[in-house]
Amino acid sequence: MLTLWSCSQQHRWVESLRRFVAKYVQQGDRSTRIKVALIDDGVEAEQSGLRTMAKGGWPTEEPTSSGTPFYQSTDGHGTAMARLIATACPHVDLYVAKLKSLSKVVSRNETWRLSADENSDAWTSTAAEAAAAIEWARSEKVQVISMSWTLIETDQNSKHIANLRDKIEAAARDNIIMYCAAADQGLYGSLKKPHPAASSSAIRVVEYLFPGEEFEEIGNREGSSAATALAAGFTALILWCYEASDRNIKSKSRYRMRNPDRIHYVFEGLRELVAGSGPKSNGVRNK
Repeated sequence: MLTLWSCSQQHRWVESLRRFVAKYVQQGDRSTRIKVALIDDGVEAEQSGLRTMAKGGWPTEEPTSSGTPFYQSTDGHGTAMARLIATACPHVDLYVAKLKSLSKVVSRNETWRLSADENSDAWTSTAAEAAAAIEWARSEKVQVISMSWTLIETDQNSKHIANLRDKIEAAARDNIIMYCAAADQGLYGSLKKPHPAASSSAIRVVEYLFPGEEFEEIGNREGSSAATALAAGFTALILWCYEASDRNIKSKSRYRMRNPDRIHYVFEGLRELVAGSGPKSNGVRNK
């Protein structure tokens, strides 16, 4: 069940995160990097202070004559999500996958809501792009994938949606930790299942308590898309803390946290601590 945060609760959560990062993480081991794939509408790395974090882009294209990176954000949404990830964990390598058709299936407003036109060809092209982007992220051996968007299944794109599900399952078998946006209330009406939220292997942010507001990095954007990026960044922070704490740990043990079930157990423990009880002993996530 989704538990809503009050603005004051969100503010305390955000400020606590910032203080922790500033005190224990910002100047920490910079050689330990966590690879996060951001699948969105691109990132304006040059204008957002993310240039040193952007390590790869998809699809691979020749540089433009203007020098503008091919993965530059279409509407600024991906840039806002990248800033949010970097806020939670400054020691990430961002692998940016730009879905060119994404802006055609959402309205261009501050809440990044879906278009209701089921007959648009953009639903098909975006689903195909998303599947290819996940496959690319797998090839780059990322540890985390952030997908702050939602697609609907239509008669035209059903085959591509099935392929998208297959790619998500393949990434799950690689122990890649994936976060996706839930369907914001009132968004769908009679539309079909939202993806990738319908997949059992992608973690919907409603499973945990992550604020979607009160971040200056995201401007007026709010909702589960912002919470998705925050969850991805927070997971990267957990991985970094574990892997940077003792570089003398044997390789297999050092990377043991790179597993969705173990991250789920950490999140469950944190949620129960906030609620006033200790974590449960069963750390296996039911699928």
